[in-house]
Amino acid sequence: MDIADNRFFTGETSSLFSRKQAQQARHFHQKIAGYKPTPLYALNELATLFGVRKILVKDESQRFGLNAFKMLGGSYAIAQLLCEKYQLNIDDLSLEDLKTRITEKMTFATTTDGNHGRGVAWAARQLGQNAVVYMPKGSAQERVDAILRLGAECIVTDMNYDDTVRFTMQTAQKNGWEVVQDTAWDGYTKIPTWIMQGYATLADEAVEQMASMGIARPTHVFLQAGVGAMAAVCWVIWLMSTAPTTCIQSLSSRNWLTVFIARALKVR
Repeated sequence: MDIADNRFFTGETSSLFSRKQAQQARHFHQKIAGYKPTPLYALNELATLFGVRKILVKDESQRFGLNAFKMLGGSYAIAQLLCEKYQLNIDDLSLEDLKTRITEKMTFATTTDGNHGRGVAWAARQLGQNAVVYMPKGSAQERVDAILRLGAECIVTDMNYDDTVRFTMQTAQKNGWEVVQDTAWDGYTKIPTWIMQGYATLADEAVEQMASMGIARPTHVFLQAGVGAMAAVCWVIWLMSTAPTTCIQSLSSRNWLTVFIARALKVR
């Protein structure tokens, strides 16, 4: 177990990640056909086994039939990108509204290990637009097939993930495509921020669902992390105000989450 001391902690929050921002993202997602909050299950027998009051599990396998939460970020970022490009207000629009208003043919490009690319492909299809998804070498064929089934072009490179991201950026710039990447770097933060804000929908749902169970706050929260965007935004939006013990589970070598969260608390 690695523990990062919170020497950067200031107690300040970011206006980019707030309950208000989460509710704005959720308001957008609620207008997508087929939206419903994913279940928050109470595993009562398991709680009894471990001698705790409650164990709750947020089941993202039921998110728009995609078996993953990632479409929340991709769809919200693409919608924000289009609203900025065409000077529209996302609060007044749905994906269907954008589809009828945006007549220009566009291509959205991204690099993925799987689920983020599916989210971008899904959103592009909803808008009647194109998606080109690049995957690093060694990507599983079933993940490629899942993206292809959503109507996107999917290309597995002979490069690792980071080099594939660079290749995607270069190819998109050459072709005039829009890049919708969930990885941020100097000069490229706006779209990853929108993606994170989109993920906040699931946090807002969970807060509401816990309240309906009479639970004001959890004592412990366990979040999975790949590159860490979902875990980071969930913590910042509502975990910070309730300050439960937070455990981040990650197997990713690209995980920047420790650096991000270390600025606010101890990460285990």
